[in-house]
Formats: sequence, C-alpha cells, structure tokens
Amino acid sequence: MNSLKSNSLQWKIAVSTFISIMLASLSAILLLSYLLHPYLSLSKADLINYLIVISIGLVFVALLFALRSSKGLTQLVQSLEHITLALPLLSSKKYDEAKLAFSLADKKSQHKEITQLQFSVFQLTSLLEKLDANVHNLFMLKKVKLKVSEILLKTY
Repeated sequence: MNSLKSNSLQWKIAVSTFISIMLASLSAILLLSYLLHPYLSLSKADLINYLIVISIGLVFVALLFALRSSKGLTQLVQSLEHITLALPLLSSKKYDEAKLAFSLADKKSQHKEITQLQFSVFQLTSLLEKLDANVHNLFMLKKVKLKVSEILLKTY
C-alpha cells in the first residue's frame, strides 16, 4: 500500500471519516448525558470518568472506520493512478507501453466508473494508433506521388 500523503484522496477521506464519526459520536454522548444525568445515580466525577472512557472508545472506533475507508479506497486510487500516469504515453505515440500500463490497472474493478474509464482509454488508444497509422500511410503515399511526379517531370 502506498504511504498516505496529506494531499492524497485517501488521506482526505480518512480524515473526513474520522472527524465525522467523532463529531456525531461526541454530540450523541453529550446529548444523552445531558438528558439522562438527572435519572442516573452517578456522581459528577463518575459521570465524567464514564464519558472519558466512552470518548476514548469512540476515538478508537473512529480510527478503525477511517483506516477501513482508506484501505477500501486503495485499489480504486491505484487503478486511477495507473491510468492517469499512462495517459501522457498516448501523446508520445507510445501505444504499446500505454496499453501495458492501462492493463496494470485493476481489470475486474468493482467500480463501474473505473471499468468504463479503462474501456474508454483502450478505445482511445486504438483509435489514436489507427489514426497515426493512417497519417503515416497518407504521408508515404504523398511521398510516392511526389517521387513519381519528379520522375515524370525528368522524363519529359
């Protein structure tokens, strides 16, 4: 797994998941403790200790959820990374290298968008390759016609 960088999509989602869970959990605890405090037979110190223990548990649970969501995105982000890093190969007319790089992305992705992106990129690569071959053939044809014209001009 790639290391999490602070500007990566995985990191941002993990942090937002953690913060969301913490805010929701802490607000629920505070609301419940406010509503139930008159009915509980706990002293203020016991209630504070109880809230601290629950808060520590919630931090742990929020970390687990954040790590899980980050890990779940790893495959998706790596597939996108393979595709985006290989796109410049198309402009360099390195079609075989591009196809190889595209194939390194997850072929049987569970994400419809990744599968659709891969299919579109393979189609684009094939079309660019055909277009490049056609342009080359036209160039060669023009070159042959020019040679024939030169020969005909020399013979007359």
